[in-house]
Amino acid sequence: MAMLLRKVEVPIVASTKSVPLSLRKRIINELNSSIEFNKIHCDSLRVEAKVVKKLVDKQKALWANLLALSDEEKVGKFADQKGGE
Repeated sequence: MAMLLRKVEVPIVASTKSVPLSLRKRIINELNSSIEFNKIHCDSLRVEAKVVKKLVDKQKALWANLLALSDEEKVGKFADQKGGE
């Protein structure tokens, strides 16, 4: 899954002149907005990762149980499933 982080172009001042206050405020607001967006996006990715991890763990447990059964038990379970349809 691609990251959807927002990028903000920040002008680089290479002179001794000060940046106008209105421009500084706008840059700060844009940066704060981007930081907030990225935090929310990261939180949603963390939640999604937890869900995927739970599903993977559940699948691993199912496979472990299936592999632990003897061949006769596997055949019996398969027959039970076919008979119940």
